[in-house]
Order: sequence, then C-alpha cells, then structure tokens
Amino acid sequence: MSHHSENSKMKEDTRKPPVFFFELGASHKELLMDGYKYMGENRFSVSTTAANGTTFSATAAKDQDGTVEGVRASYNHNGTKINIKLDSSSLQEDLINSIRGKLSLTKQILPSGTAKAVFSYRNYISSNFRTWFLHQNATLWMSTTRGPFPFGPRVSLSATTGTPSITFGIKMEVTKIIPTIRRPHWTAVVQVTRPAWDSYMHLECHKFRASYLHYLDDAKKISAGVMIPIRFYRHEIDFLAGGSWAIDHQTTVKARIDRHGKLEALLHRKINEKARLTVSGEFHMKNLNKKPEIWVALALDL
Repeated sequence: MSHHSENSKMKEDTRKPPVFFFELGASHKELLMDGYKYMGENRFSVSTTAANGTTFSATAAKDQDGTVEGVRASYNHNGTKINIKLDSSSLQEDLINSIRGKLSLTKQILPSGTAKAVFSYRNYISSNFRTWFLHQNATLWMSTTRGPFPFGPRVSLSATTGTPSITFGIKMEVTKIIPTIRRPHWTAVVQVTRPAWDSYMHLECHKFRASYLHYLDDAKKISAGVMIPIRFYRHEIDFLAGGSWAIDHQTTVKARIDRHGKLEALLHRKINEKARLTVSGEFHMKNLNKKPEIWVALALDL
C-alpha cells in the first residue's frame, strides 16, 4: 500500500462526525440573529462565581414598556446541573403576579444521555430526556418532553449525515395535543461549507429559508451574509442582509437591514476580562420622521 493511500485512510479514520441537527446553520444565526434580541432595551447585569463553582447573576433591563429584573443561580458538578431563575416585571401592578420562577435539574445518566426536569412557578412542570449517537459519518439525536397540561408528550428525532463540505439533516417532531390528536412537524436542512463561504437551506413544513455567508478575509474576521425566508401559507417573501467585522480581539461591529428598511447595528466591546459593553442602535431608512434610537448594555463579572 502506498504512503498516499495510508495517509488518506488515516484522514478518513480521524475525521470528525457531522454536527448535530440543532448545530447546523450556527454561523448564519450568529451573523444575522445573535445579539439582536435585546434591541430596544437598556440592560445591566452583574455575575460572580463562588469557590464551589456556583454562579450568581443579577440583571435589570428597561424598555419602553417597563422594567424587568432577574436573578440567576447555576451549579454544575459531576454531570449534574442546577439552574434557578427568578424574574419580576413592572408591567404587573401586583407584586405576586409579577414574579416568575423556574428551577431546572439536569443529570447525565449515560455517556450519551441526559434527563432534565423543569419546575416553573405559576405555570407548569415539565420533564425532558435526551440521548444521542455519534458516528464517523452520521449523528442521531432523540428527545422526549412532557409539557404542561393539556399538551401531551413531544417526541423529537433528528439525524445528520455528510462530509466536512456538505451535511444533510432531517428532524421529525410529534406533539400529542389531546388523546385523539397528534400534530407532526418535520424539518429538512442542507448545509454546504467551503473555506471562503457557507450556504444553508432550511425547509420546515410551510416555511423555507435560504442563507448565504461569505468570508472576506482568510482569518474570517470580516463576513457578510443574506437570508431569504419564505412563508408559503402567507405568500410572503422576506429579506435580511448583514455583516460583521471583528476589528480586534476586544471589539466587534455587526449590522443588518431588512426589506422594510430597518437598519440595526451592534458594537460589542470587551473593556477588560471582567467588563463587556454593548451599544445598539436602530434607524428606519424608509421612515425618516422616526428618530434613531440607541441602547446600552453593560455586563460585569465580579
């Protein structure tokens, strides 16, 4: 056997398996979606980690509707995760009704399986079990979730297969609404990856989404992308374009614009190891009478 054949076989044997279904399109979502969900509010958060690994965080956010405060605590040890979340909103005049709480317990019970239970104050109790399988050429992910009444169990099964340059994925989800009604939901995706660009197609029942991401430099610090969502049942075609520039290891600038002419921009600045600043702004290019808006978010690690 030639050295070339041996090297080729070694590369095939050491090749990583495809990503899981929920990881497909991650770079597209990071460019065009991540960070924009907090547009429209000023936010301040503080977090600290105790000696035993427990992390505490407090957040206060204010938008045009009111103020929301939240407290988080998380603990992770030997495959066990405990998360506690409490939120209070000024939209509710009654203090008792303004409080929402959630406790989640996650335990790794198998090398490739986890169980999760969620208890929510004033809402519901749910449970979840997840298991997965990794192969050189494919992945398999299965989860079962028991939601709040009257919804019955939801079963989700997804699989991916492919190579480092192209990956196919499919997901089937069935939710039992009442004993006699089951609602199926399916999704199929294809992702093509090249050193300088990445394309992603997502077909979900009556919706379709295609996106393209292009890197403008070898270090992938500058990128631009476009996303076209289509809703067949509404006969609606949307459009979203954006870009990102990592100026240095501390500063990143992002912007996107939709078909309505709404321009959104984000500036992420890592002040030091324990402080991060985000400045966001919004401008309606088709409605010049509307004033541009700017919001600030500051996160501190004590």
